[in-house]
Amino acid sequence: MKTLKIGVCKGRHEMPCDYYIFNEEIKFPLDFEMLEIDAYNGLMDALREFEKETSEEYNVQLYITGLTAAVISCLKAFKKCHIYTLELMHYDISSGEYIAQSWGF
Repeated sequence: MKTLKIGVCKGRHEMPCDYYIFNEEIKFPLDFEMLEIDAYNGLMDALREFEKETSEEYNVQLYITGLTAAVISCLKAFKKCHIYTLELMHYDISSGEYIAQSWGF
């Protein structure tokens, strides 16, 4: 099974991702309505690109780098796209690795 590794915000931290939901700096992090629209659109773009590469089933890892409002907007976008389980990847500063937290709706 393949893994879709997708980051919340491109350029905030180094992440092992080929796709990002927010590809540009978030200028208004408290504009929740716009964040949710942008998160949905960014997720749809990433899914379309990834699904061009594979026709098999895949699991999803979401790499989180802070910015809580953006993360929540991403989780809402996943739900809207009917992706109900994923792994939230948190950076562990002591090991320099990402640690998975299971998430399901």
